[in-house]
Amino acid sequence: ELSRAGIPTVEADRVKRLRAGLRSERVTLTGRGGSGRVNILFASIVGILLYMTILMYGQNVLRGVIEEKQTRVAEVVVSSVRPTTLLAGKVLGVGAVGLTQMAIWLLATILMMRYRVPLMQTFGFQATPMPMPNVTVTQVIVLLIFFLLGYTLYSALFATVGAMVSSEQEAQQAQMPVVLMLVVSIMFLQPVLLEPDGQLAVTLGLLPVSSPIMMPLRMSTVDVPVWEIGLSILA
Repeated sequence: ELSRAGIPTVEADRVKRLRAGLRSERVTLTGRGGSGRVNILFASIVGILLYMTILMYGQNVLRGVIEEKQTRVAEVVVSSVRPTTLLAGKVLGVGAVGLTQMAIWLLATILMMRYRVPLMQTFGFQATPMPMPNVTVTQVIVLLIFFLLGYTLYSALFATVGAMVSSEQEAQQAQMPVVLMLVVSIMFLQPVLLEPDGQLAVTLGLLPVSSPIMMPLRMSTVDVPVWEIGLSILA
């Protein structure tokens, strides 16, 4: 096409060999918001991490309740404390473990991204620095709030299932409705990332069963109005 336009063959060949460097950048209502790829990657990691943590530790609560019922430990403990206090202690205890593990993962990731280049250069490898996502302290606090609320909701549901059944086999079938509510949230991960301000993303961010994953996902990609965040927390 360049030759047909009258450009000399030498110049057309030189232009053909050029490599264009394209960089995606997130644009917010207040201006540029950092690398678009980094924010999308960070949002995906946040959504998947919340999903895995809530599911894993929620099922730990379920197995703990069943184990205490099978070993008759619950009967002994209930003679001293109320059942609601027993379940609340189990949910809060396992939740504290999950929060601690998430903090360790987050700290390790930050250290790896910050010291990745000098560490690899020490072993003789060339590496390019990885840009950090544009995340504020307020966003981190809100992410923790959504994790705690989401974990509390699903752990209470798993604990309820554990109190209803008597064995692991019965629990596998009884927990399916709770697991499906959590799986539905992660199924819409890609559509929400493609259109974080769309009607689907807004609706899923306000529903109690999906907001613990979808709202942090939206907050990592776009500027979500404060009233939507507050309504989602209250819901």
